[in-house]
Amino acid sequence: MPHTSHRKPSSTRAQKNKRTQSTDSQGWTTIHQGLKPSAIAVFPSSPPVFNCTTSPQTTDFDFTDLRARYTQHKSRWDRSTCNERLRTVLRERLELGDIKGLKKCICLGLGSLAEGPLATKALYQLAALESMLDILRTYPIFPILAPECPSALVLFVVRDCHESPNLQTYAQDPAFTSLDELFLTQLDITVLHTPAALSHIGGSEAFIYAPHCTRTAFLECLQGKGREAGLVIGNDIRKLVRDGPLETPEAMLETGNAFLAGRRSSSFPGFEIDETVFWDMQIYWRDDESSDMG
Repeated sequence: MPHTSHRKPSSTRAQKNKRTQSTDSQGWTTIHQGLKPSAIAVFPSSPPVFNCTTSPQTTDFDFTDLRARYTQHKSRWDRSTCNERLRTVLRERLELGDIKGLKKCICLGLGSLAEGPLATKALYQLAALESMLDILRTYPIFPILAPECPSALVLFVVRDCHESPNLQTYAQDPAFTSLDELFLTQLDITVLHTPAALSHIGGSEAFIYAPHCTRTAFLECLQGKGREAGLVIGNDIRKLVRDGPLETPEAMLETGNAFLAGRRSSSFPGFEIDETVFWDMQIYWRDDESSDMG
């Protein structure tokens, strides 16, 4: 009977040499070696995805379901710190006269509210839009300078909210389903089909809201009269253009730089429930002093 000096590996020893990997809820992946975690490789996804859930398909998802889902997400948004901070930013800009005379809002790139893995984000982004429109439509005070006062006292006069301009709101995205269009119509939002939105973008009366819209579509709407929009909320244009890929077309560079030349901006507040919803977004308003000097 043959003998051997080689010992059969124990199950414990085999377990020590086995590598496994795990991914936590924030997108971090850790490779483990043996029984203890090893610092061999730890890396995040970019950007991390938080609380991203797939929405039900339309076959099992009707208008009533979408309305209930939106009501739930809007309630969370309304109670969020992000909503409070966003309202504060807009109020400050309104008080200073940086935002004025808006008559129409064009929403681009919202995405489907009913289908796909980004539906949850779209619901929050729509809730934020409704919150902003509420402030812009019904803001109850406007500033009046008192020149006879040496200290240039600013008087805040209450105005009739019914006299506030009614912001006509439009939305365009190829991803909209028939259910999305029906739901947006019920919110008094007119759905447009590509490229109809471009004809509605023009002058200082426009408010452009483009949460994570594609770079090409976003910069395209900022050309011509779109450059004069009174309020623009969307991706960080400096990162889209100045820090973008080397193959960025020259026309895009010119559009982005021309837009930034006459603007001031503030970062969109972080959303504590899901920080990717408004990731790297900015609030842009006109810098009339800079425009006059140019």
